[in-house]
Amino acid sequence: MRLIQRLIDLLSSEEVPAPLRALGLSREKMRLLKVEAEKAANMPPRIALIGETGVGKSTTINALFNAGRPVSHTEACTKADAEVRYTGSKGAIDVVDMPGIGEDVEADKAHLDTYRRVLPTVDVILWVLKADNRAMTNIQHVLRELVVEKAIEPRHIVIGLNQVDLVQPGAWNTTINMPSLEQEESINARTRDIEQKLRRVCALPEERVVPYSAIKAYATERLLQAMIDACDRKRQWALFDRADCADFTSLVDPTLLKLAGGN
Repeated sequence: MRLIQRLIDLLSSEEVPAPLRALGLSREKMRLLKVEAEKAANMPPRIALIGETGVGKSTTINALFNAGRPVSHTEACTKADAEVRYTGSKGAIDVVDMPGIGEDVEADKAHLDTYRRVLPTVDVILWVLKADNRAMTNIQHVLRELVVEKAIEPRHIVIGLNQVDLVQPGAWNTTINMPSLEQEESINARTRDIEQKLRRVCALPEERVVPYSAIKAYATERLLQAMIDACDRKRQWALFDRADCADFTSLVDPTLLKLAGGN
């Protein structure tokens, strides 16, 4: 919002500013651009959030945008998804909370219809999995089907592997709020395995399978960057401008932070 507001302020000048005049903009073109900029400012980023109950979807949104409780709900007529407007510390975020796949055959048919309807309308698709979940067959089938139907483009997808703090073997180092060396090896192996399996069914770009822990505020900035990269370029600012990732150092041992700061 800060970036777009600066543009609006620039376009609101009575005279054409020198940088815009150099680009050949007239006062009338400035007025038209201001209308478009104001329209964009009022259009929050729209995120499709896919995943089973318990994978940490809401916690993820809160960790990315410093968002509190949702302030408004719009139930879809099919009741297979719910659009929620979160108020983050830097503005509104619209999240379409969608069910995961694989719990029931008949339910999956309805969910796929919902995916076909909703996914083409969002800026980015964030599919959240538990990092220790190895059941990828259903996700592979769904991605292949939706990509073939052109219901989604792989470039708009980010796969978030949440709860890496629970991955084994290995254990989370609570002193530095990071994985132990053994656990990090497990996380990296799991990430590579997911990437390989998904690339068998769709042309998933690099760096789109992101291991993180929302509750530990670990690697949330990397997840956010992947989501920004997945947006169309003209909409990347919307996510960037509202981002306010949780600080993982808040869970680092205070004594260690004091030593690192030289105090």
